[in-house]
Amino acid sequence: MCVHRVSVLTGVAKSTVYRVVKNQKEQGKVTRPKHSGGRTTINLDEHGKHMLRSIVHGFFAKNEPPCLKKIHEEVLTKPEIFPKMSLPATHKQLSQLNFRCVKRGRRSILLESENIVAWRRKYLRQIKKYREEKRSIFYLDETWVNEGHVRSKTW
Repeated sequence: MCVHRVSVLTGVAKSTVYRVVKNQKEQGKVTRPKHSGGRTTINLDEHGKHMLRSIVHGFFAKNEPPCLKKIHEEVLTKPEIFPKMSLPATHKQLSQLNFRCVKRGRRSILLESENIVAWRRKYLRQIKKYREEKRSIFYLDETWVNEGHVRSKTW
């Protein structure tokens, strides 16, 4: 009971508390462990969590599929908000925010840049204008996109 309370209050594992007590009984003093071991955990505050969400959503706003590497690179450019995180730590933070890396289907929608959309609009306006003028329209080539040419996984 006492070990559990000490463990909870200090944030140290029960096994560590038992080991310290055992060493104190054997050596008559409390000694520092030889290695402090364990991984450091990164806990983002609410602002950090919000910023990480906005980074992921920002990729969709730019019509760019968010992959872990791109998200991690974006996180590293903001050291004033995020602590230095490794790629696996970024993955863990995304998972804690309920983002999941899912495999997309072959019929995923294409993400397009703004200039492609602008070109298409200009093209459609010109075609409409030429048809109203009763001009002949000739197509010299067919452009197509293979439906399988998309990222297989995304957040």
